[in-house]
Amino acid sequence: MRIKLSVVVGLPRGKEFIFEAHDVFLAGRSHRCHLQADERDKAFSRVHFLIEINPPLCRLVDLGSRNGTMVNGRKVGQVDLRNGDQIQIGQTALRLTHLSDPTIGAHAPTDEPLSGVLFRAPLSSSKSGIEKLPPGIPRQVGNYRILRTLGHGIAGTTCAAVRESDNSAFSVKIIDPPMAGARPVVDKLLHDFTALQHLDDKRILRIHETGQSGRQFYAVTDFVPGVDAEKFLQQRGPLAPVMAIGLIRPALLALEHAHSNGIVH
Repeated sequence: MRIKLSVVVGLPRGKEFIFEAHDVFLAGRSHRCHLQADERDKAFSRVHFLIEINPPLCRLVDLGSRNGTMVNGRKVGQVDLRNGDQIQIGQTALRLTHLSDPTIGAHAPTDEPLSGVLFRAPLSSSKSGIEKLPPGIPRQVGNYRILRTLGHGIAGTTCAAVRESDNSAFSVKIIDPPMAGARPVVDKLLHDFTALQHLDDKRILRIHETGQSGRQFYAVTDFVPGVDAEKFLQQRGPLAPVMAIGLIRPALLALEHAHSNGIVH
């Protein structure tokens, strides 16, 4: 299968971009973008959005743009695109088309998944979606069933989980036992988690709840499918400067928002 992105409204109207293999498409005012916006269309940011493409999978990520990105008339931060979807920024619109049997669908198997600008298969609470957990990580934390570990930091381990009441996906950060034994440390972490709950920024994970289950302290956040930056770079190698800037800019804007609200990371 091939993926076609066509400019259907605005300039350069009629221009087409064809992708046959795993690639990344950038749009913005920068001359390094695949689609360089017409200078008269002031809605575009320098690097506005990217689409990671691995036919037939396509995922659009808004890169912290000033005016946002619309898909089928709805403002999005990140979305999986399907055949026929229309992307609009200001006076410019693009349409995504599958150049093969459209019945294959957006989630047909591929030899290689999206490398993980932000993609990973949905969480599943079935046996096949559950991995063996390392020592000290419980299978159950409050109302959340732990499926697998996502990463480990200084304070604890972050896990993928599902809420048993409705099978929704979440991330659960479990504070390590040695840390949990130091009450001042736990109090500081819980204070920081509470402060983060009041932040309202699409680039910062929402904290839904904090609590204690037995001797385990935990915090529940949104689950974001994907791989971390280290794995992404291992898979793709060094990034072009414009793409690196496009990916790091939303993180810096998130830090700026947190700092302006008195939270220092």
